[in-house]
Amino acid sequence: MPRAPPTFRKAIVAFAASGDIPAATEALASLRRVADSPLPAEYYNIILNALARLRRHDDAIRFYGEMTSVHRVDPDAYTFNILINSSCHAEGVDAAMRWFGEMQRRSCAPTGVSFNTLMRGFFREGRFKEGTKVAREMLELGVGLSVASLEILIGGLCRGGEALMAAEVFVEFLEDGVVPEGFDTLELIEALCRAGRMQKAVEVVDMILEKTKACCLSVPAGVTVLDCLMKARLLDELCLLMGRMVNHGIVPDTISCNCIFEALCESGRTADADRLRLLAKEKGFEADDVTYSMLVQGFGRHGKRKEGEALLGQNFEGHLRALRSAPPGGGSSQSEQLGCTQYLKGNQWPKLSCTWNLAASLTSTRPPLAVALRHASAFSGDNLTSLTTRCTSRIGDSPGLASIGGHTACVPIMTPPK
Repeated sequence: MPRAPPTFRKAIVAFAASGDIPAATEALASLRRVADSPLPAEYYNIILNALARLRRHDDAIRFYGEMTSVHRVDPDAYTFNILINSSCHAEGVDAAMRWFGEMQRRSCAPTGVSFNTLMRGFFREGRFKEGTKVAREMLELGVGLSVASLEILIGGLCRGGEALMAAEVFVEFLEDGVVPEGFDTLELIEALCRAGRMQKAVEVVDMILEKTKACCLSVPAGVTVLDCLMKARLLDELCLLMGRMVNHGIVPDTISCNCIFEALCESGRTADADRLRLLAKEKGFEADDVTYSMLVQGFGRHGKRKEGEALLGQNFEGHLRALRSAPPGGGSSQSEQLGCTQYLKGNQWPKLSCTWNLAASLTSTRPPLAVALRHASAFSGDNLTSLTTRCTSRIGDSPGLASIGGHTACVPIMTPPK
């Protein structure tokens, strides 16, 4: 073939992309005249795809007939994929299946795109069993399931209200070892939970963990099933499943963990919540001040003072030492007052608040700020007078915080200074 074809090919692509089919066809005819051998299907597919994109299905079929009958060009897999997709939209999946049959008669091996297009077509028409059959045929022919294929299959069934069927198919494929790496079961888990099939969702997650296919279970998917168990107050199952998930490296985010811990604490299972926190910590979980405050109050609410104090000592000793680096507030200058205010806003308020909450939970009363400061002093090793002066020296007219000095008690802190 002479060197002209690349130039002609660019012209065909440009005309087809702009929707000028007559010009693209003329460029193709000019290319045929200068070529010294039959053109491959690649050049015809450019125009065929443009016709399909323009929803000119009948013209696409006529062009295919001209390509094969007049110019004796053998179609390839891409040719048939274009026609299968166009037929699904224009005539329905039955017409697309006829092109699939023609593809096989011409000894042209179907690709993953061929099967994916047919699956979409069947699910679009609500023919779920036939769509699932396409996936099985895909495996029988050795094509293999891609992530996109499984997303079409499971997503199509779930969106069609067949979440239970989707779960059964997924479990079957998981047992057969044909689930591809990178597939996420989030849509399946959400659909099962919405349909009230919580136990099936738990079964799917258990199977994933058992088959060591944790890559199929994203954090959002895991959180979804845990949230479902939490709302159903199935706390034994919740603790067991979360423990298994964390052991496989699937650690919920801090907010989700806090919701779970709160549910456990309210049910008198603060020890279980703290055990899960420690387990998650080994896998990189970072508890925030809400986490610690919740657990400390949970222990205090159920009379477990020692456990609450141990938790505070274990997890807040380092945080409370930050008091030592607080800007001095003993002076009366405006800059010193502002520095202390900013420190309380940005650094110290959550820790001091949690300490105060511990005192509240352990004494069953709202203690004065001085009690909270004594707890802070005990764990930080700081002098109480110095600590009190530095943390509560005159801070303008900030609401919720009274000026105190030395050991003088004051009203409780209810909100952080603004």
